[in-house]
Amino acid sequence: TGDKVGTAKNIACACNILPQEADVLEITTETFPVLADVKTTKLLEVQQTLEASRPMPTRLARLGARLGVRSKLPRLPHEELHKQTAALDGEFPGLLEVRHALIAFQKKLSDQMKSEVSRLTASVNQANDQVAPDGNDVPCMVIDEKGIEYCATVCGEVLTAVSNSCRAVVACRARKDQKAQMLNMIKFGVPGSCCLAIGDGANDVAMIKAGHIGVGIIGKEGRAAVNNSDFAIGQFRFLRSLLLVHGRFNYRRLSVFAYYMFYKNIANVLTMYLYTMLAMASGTRLFLTIYVEGFNIIYTSLPVIVFGFNDMDVPKNVSAQTPKLYAAGLRRIYYTHWGFWRWMCEAMWLAVLAAFAPPAFISINGDGDFNLLAMTSMTVVVLGTNTRLMLELHSWGHLERLVFLMMLFSLETSSIIYSFAPTPAFVPRAYSWDSAHGTLTQLYTSLPFWACITFTTVLILLPRFVAKSLHVLDNLSPVKRTLLEIAAASERNRERQQTDDFENIANAHMAKPDDLAQEAYRTRATANESPVHAASPFSNGHAKSHHRSGFAFSNHDPSAQAVWKPKGSAKRAPTLVSHLMGTASMLSCRVSAVGLHGRRANCSAVAEVTDSSR
Repeated sequence: TGDKVGTAKNIACACNILPQEADVLEITTETFPVLADVKTTKLLEVQQTLEASRPMPTRLARLGARLGVRSKLPRLPHEELHKQTAALDGEFPGLLEVRHALIAFQKKLSDQMKSEVSRLTASVNQANDQVAPDGNDVPCMVIDEKGIEYCATVCGEVLTAVSNSCRAVVACRARKDQKAQMLNMIKFGVPGSCCLAIGDGANDVAMIKAGHIGVGIIGKEGRAAVNNSDFAIGQFRFLRSLLLVHGRFNYRRLSVFAYYMFYKNIANVLTMYLYTMLAMASGTRLFLTIYVEGFNIIYTSLPVIVFGFNDMDVPKNVSAQTPKLYAAGLRRIYYTHWGFWRWMCEAMWLAVLAAFAPPAFISINGDGDFNLLAMTSMTVVVLGTNTRLMLELHSWGHLERLVFLMMLFSLETSSIIYSFAPTPAFVPRAYSWDSAHGTLTQLYTSLPFWACITFTTVLILLPRFVAKSLHVLDNLSPVKRTLLEIAAASERNRERQQTDDFENIANAHMAKPDDLAQEAYRTRATANESPVHAASPFSNGHAKSHHRSGFAFSNHDPSAQAVWKPKGSAKRAPTLVSHLMGTASMLSCRVSAVGLHGRRANCSAVAEVTDSSR
């Protein structure tokens, strides 16, 4: 931000970027006045000298930069760095305290990280009861323009390590080039990082361009940020939905989309290639040309399009309220080299079945018609590729059902046309289907055809069924694992709340009733003239059972306790509702005393949950 230090800190605290109890390292001209004495021109001269002494990147690094591969810049020579640092310390002695504060904070963060790892390890070993860290353990940093200039020049690696370890870093009075500089420190200094830059003004353009993903805010400061960004939103609060909902859905959908596009095309082409082995390399084409042309346009286009914009593995509200699900994208779980080659192996498996299974089944009927084989193989490929995509769908709605039915309808319609309609005169000879006339009638009345379709479809999906079963057994799916953890946490909270309710009822200790409360109870019992209410729980007689509530009042205990006596089977466990009803009946005397005498009586009893043996 370009705001002053005080304004920036107040805004950060109001937005919970800087918690009130956070451990904040502040490197500003207010905490270190010596930074105000260092001129920007002096630091620029030091930067130019250090950059001139930096070794040239290797040839491999230069080649990687051309291909878009990030690599760290060669480190500055220690001799030149110490020389320039000593020169600045000699001119400005107070700069040594700035470096000491930064290095000491780095050491403190390192120690906190070690203790955090030990704490998490202990919590996992103790039935996953995680203990939240104290507010004082949350590290944050506040740095201003002068602090960025000096620390990035003489101790850039330390500043990068501290910034990456902090929960938040507030850069005050930062110029537009310094915003990009802070982002580049993490971008090139932290391997595997993915940086998002968001801003609403022209001074944020350099930062937005430097980030891997740039988000512009459509606001009152012009459209410079929007014009230079990858995504544009109306308000900052929409960033939550952009990341946790649409971004997460888009990443998973595009991963499956990329896999599937290679999968279906390899399966289609490789089937024709493998058939050449059966055709003795004669050049005979397995599929009709019109089939090949319509495979991507008619038979497999709509399902993957609908999947690309409409599939959701979890509802939007769950995705927005569960940031833990976003970790799958941070870890790059969905789109991997292993996943790509797994899909390619499945495509080759489908091609083998589509090329070699139909000839085996068709030959059982003694019919070697080529068109029967071609239409059977094409049916296997179309059904196999579409049913494989069905296994990746999580949300089955009317639209999904419609597009898959349209796929089947288009396949059947084209087969009927090729089997019963003559080729029009305007269709080129290469696209003619006259040779397939009457094929559909022979296939649909043939039992081997239906056996081949059923057998090959099951075998095509078998590898994915096995992989999914292993994911369920081994709990490898990140989304399923996270949802199970959320469900387990909810169950633990519910059980804990229920246990607390039982304990509150069992430990409801109150003062012993006084004479005034006993007199009020006797007055009410006499007025009611009921045999059940005639026996006071405070009397010295024998215990009388209160059959409606399931409690029995006894006088053998000075504390006048109410002992639970379940009806029927002695082993039946009491329920929470029964306890509440019993407690309410025991406290009826307290209500009577308040009504009769106009003041709260100290009437009470202790409700204890016991079994029949006690």
